[in-house]
Amino acid sequence: LTWATTDLKCWTMATIGSPEEEDADAPPGSSLNPSSELGTLAYWEHAYAVEVSNLEASHGADVGHDWFAETVGDRLITFICEDGAGGLLDAARDVDALDLGAGNGTFLFELEAARPWRGALVGVDYAEGAVDLARRVAAAHGSAAEFRLGAIGAGTVLRPGETFGLVHDKGTFDAYMLSAGGSVGEYAECAAAALGDGGAFVITSCNYTADELRGFFEAPRRNRSRASSDSGGAPEEEAPACSSSWRFEYVDQIRYPTFRFGGAQGAAVSTVAFRLLRDTES
Repeated sequence: LTWATTDLKCWTMATIGSPEEEDADAPPGSSLNPSSELGTLAYWEHAYAVEVSNLEASHGADVGHDWFAETVGDRLITFICEDGAGGLLDAARDVDALDLGAGNGTFLFELEAARPWRGALVGVDYAEGAVDLARRVAAAHGSAAEFRLGAIGAGTVLRPGETFGLVHDKGTFDAYMLSAGGSVGEYAECAAAALGDGGAFVITSCNYTADELRGFFEAPRRNRSRASSDSGGAPEEEAPACSSSWRFEYVDQIRYPTFRFGGAQGAAVSTVAFRLLRDTES
């Protein structure tokens, strides 16, 4: 079986079309992109319902499509499992992993098959359909990964006292920052709260460069929100709103193939690894 993902969140960034009206039945604050049907929670629930139907019709063979397959491929799993995310993960020690925005669970299934260590595998997603799909795929293929319903900023991601050695995101930050009020500070607090001291935060984006990701996360207690007039640009900086004492430290990144366009050189996707450092004296 080749794992794939219904990581449609990234597809919203790659699809260009005429604006659609927001679903009137969608709950308040559920929109990822108010100018597009693809930005509503109702759209994702429908998409995952279709994926569940496809999974059933194919007797477990069709687990979805991987929108990152051509750009990321096996590089991400190799970076984490063989390179230890820039040396942050020790193959001789158990590592509990959390996947933010797990979709159909692809990343955790691939990690489970390739990792040289043991540890819990937990995926969270704000779409009930995604959690249902991931649980079905996991059950069908004997995976030990656990999937939960949870949303960034809603206090539903972690259980009391729970921390992880690895927090991973592939495309979820991109989608979250398209939502009304999407805040780097709120997102970073969620990721930091899930990590133990020295833990690895690995994020893959198809909407921001590695330098932009470093600018968002390297400074401690940084809080930025999406500019209301530009859903695809860099967020505007706000006054710090965090009280915890921690910071993310850049460690390494994946060097993807680059291309040149309009006199500038870049890559279609960025993956950056950070280390969480806490101030134990505060």
